[in-house]
Amino acid sequence: MSNIKELAKYVAHHVTQRGKFYGKFPVSNGYIFTAINISSANIYFHLEKENHNQLIYIELKQTAIGTRNLHAKWLVIRYEDSPIDKEPTVKFETTPVPFKAATFTIEDATKLIKDMPEKDIEAYTQGFKILYPNL
Repeated sequence: MSNIKELAKYVAHHVTQRGKFYGKFPVSNGYIFTAINISSANIYFHLEKENHNQLIYIELKQTAIGTRNLHAKWLVIRYEDSPIDKEPTVKFETTPVPFKAATFTIEDATKLIKDMPEKDIEAYTQGFKILYPNL
């Protein structure tokens, strides 16, 4: 469980920082870690190894409540060993909040990764430690 907590901390930080750092590089056990630079509202990161993959897509969606109140929510999708045109392994939206308060929490990250295979958790953690060595 502590590995999940550690990875959740990194995922929450990466998303809240809007994917500030990105890259593609090998990590342990033959995995390739990729954090893609799309935009600050579209944060994607992947893990690939031979015929196995974890594809994570997190998008900030703006919603208007009333005529003046801009709110936002996170759309979170994870695919494990399936193409993106199939049913995702995990899919949820966070509760809309005022736009400036739209942080991605450790609880959100835990919900995303809680049933991920242990070797995937280790590889993702290693990749995020490379991106954020001082976290």
